[in-house]
Amino acid sequence: MCTGCEACFIVCPSDAILRSEKIVGWTYEGSKHGIDIVTGELRLNEPEAALLVKATKERAYKKATNTIYDVIIIDTAPGAHCDVIRSLEGTDLVLPVTEPTPFGAHDLDLILKLTKMLGSETKVVLNREDIAEHKEEIMEVCNKNSSEIISSIPLDYAMLESYIKGIPAVLENPHSKGTKSLIQLSEKVMELVKI
Repeated sequence: MCTGCEACFIVCPSDAILRSEKIVGWTYEGSKHGIDIVTGELRLNEPEAALLVKATKERAYKKATNTIYDVIIIDTAPGAHCDVIRSLEGTDLVLPVTEPTPFGAHDLDLILKLTKMLGSETKVVLNREDIAEHKEEIMEVCNKNSSEIISSIPLDYAMLESYIKGIPAVLENPHSKGTKSLIQLSEKVMELVKI
């Protein structure tokens, strides 16, 4: 149940808790299509990824001190749990990606509350926007949390085909409707972070 907060060291009256080391995962670097990536892999059966998230971010920021990047993107797990919080700490802009489903609306509400507590600027990306059945729920959550949708990405099988091939959609299918929406999103992000 440990989350790595180390409060147990503070409250233990008899100093019975000792620090030790163990491998919880690994970090890796790679580069493809002009994009550098730093990623982490959690060791099998490790219940807590917080330390790995921290190590991955540290490695990425260290790499960024030696190279000039326009933007650093931190991709998180879905939800609003401890690992997501750790991932979002220190970010300039948060882009929750949701879809128009009841589950999407629920998770969006949680992440928008979280980013408000963190003081992060937040804009919403609506994925699979063609599913219109619960779009109003997403709009209500955005309005309730004073956030706006800056991009809507449609279902696009051309993007799926690119994904299956392992080729970025902007290279494989640059004229598909989904790819065009991703390009527009990237332009909007550049405006928001003033690049």
